[in-house]
Amino acid sequence: MVDLIGDIHGHQRDATRVKWYEPPDGHTVRTYALASEAIASDAPLPADVVRAAVPYPEDARPVFVGHSRLSGPRPKLLRHNVACLDWSVAKGGFLCAYRWDGEQVLDEERFVWCD
Repeated sequence: MVDLIGDIHGHQRDATRVKWYEPPDGHTVRTYALASEAIASDAPLPADVVRAAVPYPEDARPVFVGHSRLSGPRPKLLRHNVACLDWSVAKGGFLCAYRWDGEQVLDEERFVWCD
């Protein structure tokens, strides 16, 4: 978790979900947060966060995650082997599925959802 200054609505936050699947190098608090549009801080990541980061390996089997409340007009891959299936269904978005057939490199065209 990352200490935050505040979100774009002025609420003080002390934790956020981070892009655990990416190396933290070169990221700021805003760019490493999973919900970066809600984070107002462009401060550098704290050194303890950078040291503790263990990014999901590039050659690891694909992983499908949820509980991230992402947003967008359609699902997109987080990385070639990381897919989120939670696109803010509780806030007017959609819940989706992925038609996985054992491929190592995921394909955005394999996402399915109902409008």
